[in-house]
Amino acid sequence: MGRKTDAHDLSAAYERVLGQTLTEIAWRPITSDTPDLVATLGQERLEYSGAASLFFRNREEVFLTWEQCVSGYAIVASNPQEWRPLSLDLINASREFPWSQFFGATLQGASLFRTPRSGGEVLAIRHRFEETSEALWIGVGHNGEVDDHDDLIISVGPPKNVDKLDLIKDI
Repeated sequence: MGRKTDAHDLSAAYERVLGQTLTEIAWRPITSDTPDLVATLGQERLEYSGAASLFFRNREEVFLTWEQCVSGYAIVASNPQEWRPLSLDLINASREFPWSQFFGATLQGASLFRTPRSGGEVLAIRHRFEETSEALWIGVGHNGEVDDHDDLIISVGPPKNVDKLDLIKDI
């Protein structure tokens, strides 16, 4: 089994970018998931295996991916070099609605969530921005629900099972 992750790992990644302007969002699917992802780029919810990158004006990148942990899968801040070279494609997020509202927005905070069954592992992150009332959610799960799964769920607005998520920490 993988290592135990905690809110501290993610806190360090987000403390570097709080108050910074989001300049780019990149989806980084495994190659086999790329065709399905490209077909759904304009939707408010994307699901694929791989990673996502948030790039900020201060040249910091928050690279989020899934990792197998003690109790299953978790969302972690990682390093792109930890993936095998050329195993992830890179697709820039559309600058059209619904994703356009996040470009140029200032990261106000991030909230870390788990489910009662996740053993304390972080399964989802809600990103709050000053310029929009919508939140950018990135987590692990399947079929629109945050859960123990090796796919990323990225959405404008909360996942289907938001009422079953427990807040771990606000950053």
